[in-house]
Amino acid sequence: MKFFRFMSITVLVLLTFGIAQAQARNPIVIVPAGQSVDVVCGDNSIANVIQSSVITIQCSMISLPSATPTSVSTNTPVPTDIPPTDTPIVPTSTPIPTDIATDTPTATNVPAATDTPTLQPTIAPTNTPAVIALENYPLCPFHDANIWHSLIDSTNQCHYNHTHDVNPNAPQTTNYVVNSATGKTWGNIEDFTGKQIGYIWQTTGENVMKHEGYHVTSALDLPCDQQNYLYLPESKRNCILAFRGIFHAANATVDGPSRFHSYSLEIVAKDRTTGKIGYMATGGIGDTDDAHSPYKTTCVTILGSNRSPCPSASVWANQLNNPPYWAFTTISQASANLSGGYLCRDVRCESLPSNRMVWENISMDRTDSLGNRMGSANHIAHVNARQYSASAAYNPATQSFVTVCPDGSCRSTGDSFFVYAVAVDVPAYLDADKNGWVESYHGYTDRAGNIDKVGRCTAVDVECVPLIVENMRVGTYVYDSKAPFLPPMRVWGDGVVTNVEQVRYFDTTPKTLPKSWIAIK
Repeated sequence: MKFFRFMSITVLVLLTFGIAQAQARNPIVIVPAGQSVDVVCGDNSIANVIQSSVITIQCSMISLPSATPTSVSTNTPVPTDIPPTDTPIVPTSTPIPTDIATDTPTATNVPAATDTPTLQPTIAPTNTPAVIALENYPLCPFHDANIWHSLIDSTNQCHYNHTHDVNPNAPQTTNYVVNSATGKTWGNIEDFTGKQIGYIWQTTGENVMKHEGYHVTSALDLPCDQQNYLYLPESKRNCILAFRGIFHAANATVDGPSRFHSYSLEIVAKDRTTGKIGYMATGGIGDTDDAHSPYKTTCVTILGSNRSPCPSASVWANQLNNPPYWAFTTISQASANLSGGYLCRDVRCESLPSNRMVWENISMDRTDSLGNRMGSANHIAHVNARQYSASAAYNPATQSFVTVCPDGSCRSTGDSFFVYAVAVDVPAYLDADKNGWVESYHGYTDRAGNIDKVGRCTAVDVECVPLIVENMRVGTYVYDSKAPFLPPMRVWGDGVVTNVEQVRYFDTTPKTLPKSWIAIK
């Protein structure tokens, strides 16, 4: 083993290649001027020395005779009157930074440097990451399952293999006024849920096993549309003006057999009579009991599912229009759409009618006042949503699901989750002074929306879901898009506006790539 010796003074820096080599093949170490270091470069490399006000030691892969590794002494003074036994090799291919002095030793008889620096200290250059073309972004090497992210991380020049749709903490949402009486704004979603992705009351292991299934969605400045609730007197059809929520709905191969699915929901409400703006925050589980395939046509059985058995034909004729349900595209229709070129990964396929897509329709059980048919979940909130680019379809031959494009080569990646109807109840129980209003209620429900009336809950837990109601009238608040359930315009929670019945897709994989970055489980 060969050593290079510089300046006979006490060494303050120890270079440990066992660590450095784990991070880089050519580590660079800065040794302050007036100090000395003995360096052993592993893998038969040689130390190249650049001497200035600081000494930069860089290991380059130059072959040397192998030797038995020995320990390196980092604090033994080196006599200054002993010249080096070997000529230091300065590779001609290694550029020397222009802001570092270039007076490098070139001969064996050059006197050793003295311990008195002759140059002024300089600042080592800062490495600026090279700009990578978007198409070449690698998979992100890091991931925090509790933090929202889109598909692409522009800051770190990498991409994920899934996306969580709308940023829940976009300033357009966090600054939105949710209580006209107090001027309260929405704030960050974790102020209510405890985390950006998921919620404290989620099923154990849900964010580990099925993290990719969390969809964050939001809408601002909604019109007072109540398409399917006109049977209610207008005084009982108060409006929902905005919502923000997280809904767990992974692709059908993962979540299709499951009847119950967790969510969080915050809404901004408007009273028709007074114009007062109020706020509700709730969550729990939603019931999606009946399985349809095709939609509102056939009740189907899913192997391994906990859904209720399909009823008789006469019962089904009335039940098929009554939530809860989860409807799936049939495999025959999905295959026809794929072979017909309707699932292409470009703009031609972004505004197709639903019968040209692989899609799902989810309708969680209605509130008590709207007719909770199953009585299972949720008694306070009801949500309808569509997935316009579902990745799986139902196969009646096997009573299970088949992924349409498991390699991501078509527009069936589950990137277009769209909530088109929301309804909530403000129970009379919350009106403590019996004036018809709930000025401020902060309490708990279980995941089915049953109010904790005995003080069982003291902190958020799986069966202790926070319920917040502020400045709202007792009764029902509704938002329901008019048919065909794609509004002519939507202002999303991050400020993005979609027009003329445009579905918003969150798969931002470059169109030049043959396959999506979204991985289908």
